[in-house]
Amino acid sequence: MNINTRTITFFILIGLLLSVPYWNAKGDDAFILFRYVKNFVEHGQFAYNLGEPTYGFTSPAWLFFLSSVYFIFRDIYISVWIVSVLSMIFFVTTMWLLIIQVIKNRPFQLLFMFSILCDFWIQRWAFSGQEITFKLAVCAGVLAYASRYANNSGHSRERSPVILGILLSFSLFTRPEFILLCGIALAILIRRKEWKSLAIVVTIVAVTYGSWALFCHIHFGWFVPHTILVKTGSSYGWEGTFREVSSRIGGLILPAVPVFAVSIGAVLHKRMIRKLFQDNITVLMIVLWVSGSLAGYLISHAPLTSMYYVTIVPFIVCLCIYALENLIGEDSQLSKRYIVISATASVCIYVAVFSFRLGVFSWIVSDKYNNGDDKNYIEYAEWIDANTPKSARIGITELGVVGWFGNRYMIDLAGIATPEFKTGDPKVVMKKLLPTHFSLYGPKVDSVGDLHLEEMYCRKIERIGGGRSVEEYRVYKVVK
Repeated sequence: MNINTRTITFFILIGLLLSVPYWNAKGDDAFILFRYVKNFVEHGQFAYNLGEPTYGFTSPAWLFFLSSVYFIFRDIYISVWIVSVLSMIFFVTTMWLLIIQVIKNRPFQLLFMFSILCDFWIQRWAFSGQEITFKLAVCAGVLAYASRYANNSGHSRERSPVILGILLSFSLFTRPEFILLCGIALAILIRRKEWKSLAIVVTIVAVTYGSWALFCHIHFGWFVPHTILVKTGSSYGWEGTFREVSSRIGGLILPAVPVFAVSIGAVLHKRMIRKLFQDNITVLMIVLWVSGSLAGYLISHAPLTSMYYVTIVPFIVCLCIYALENLIGEDSQLSKRYIVISATASVCIYVAVFSFRLGVFSWIVSDKYNNGDDKNYIEYAEWIDANTPKSARIGITELGVVGWFGNRYMIDLAGIATPEFKTGDPKVVMKKLLPTHFSLYGPKVDSVGDLHLEEMYCRKIERIGGGRSVEEYRVYKVVK
């Protein structure tokens, strides 16, 4: 296998350079994970509120990865930077290992790497504290090894069912939706009638992830992340989902627009279709991953935001460049001309979008960020920390930054850290948990259920992560 360390190193540096403006731009949801990491490392508990075990994190692998670094440095921001740099290295390396199995001509390989690293959404989320580049790296790594396994017969050193089983297990610890990767790999083993390998892989996955699922059921009362209860089934509905698709997909694939424009004709070509599904098992696996992921997101009504789309966009770009490579063929002059035009277009689009859209997330062009997120959120949360009793139990609608800097017992009305709001009767849960305060955004309210409220503090905050709308955030005290 052609593992060109110089090329990989070059693109790692490119990826890190393009992500520099966002090294302090953390995602609001990341601060939920930060509290889980802190409590796990310092108290040995999988809990948002100490003493109450909850499965409020989507990726156990990311939790353990970040926790291992936090255990050494005891600073969450330094820890995030370190794991983000390592994840970028991992991401570039596994993407390269995958792409060289799909695209054979060097110029097109370089175009692919350049295009995905110019995806401004990947760069925005790379240092957010969330597992975006990490999960992309795992996905690409599993596909790369599974395709190598399928393309090598016999007892070649290129294939080991034990390694394949371990990789598939690790992918499940990374993201729940990676169960689709397991299905794809197992389907290939069944198609090739490799029953012994199939048994080994299934056993490894069943023992490793099954043990974790049993642990979760015993300790959390639930064997899948509570985030799934919150993120699926009640977000947009079909109409809203397709509206979200139309509004998001354009922004996510802009750097690859030149690729898409030229490759459509190739995909429709009969010989290309036949080649796509018969001659290259790696391409078939990528097609199944992309189509299966999209179907899963649509069926589950998961919110189709940039954090979800970046999981599949690099693979769509891969398929299009593969088609383009076969369309152009051996015309080296046309190939070079196209590469130059595409690379230039990708850079221009990245710079333009950074300037007019994503610049608001960047500490280079904005003074809003302080220690990773909008300082207005932080100051609001710090007011809660300074002006509410240490024993306060705060019902909250937006947990992230406010929960981290507020430093109180938080009752998560959305259900991530307090899943009873999704699995039980909210009125009964509210009476059981006995909130003393509330942190709510939106119009002023006088009560929540049977609880009467008295406003303590109000602040207008521009919700950058929520579409840049201005909302009034209020702290209320429960009164008799």
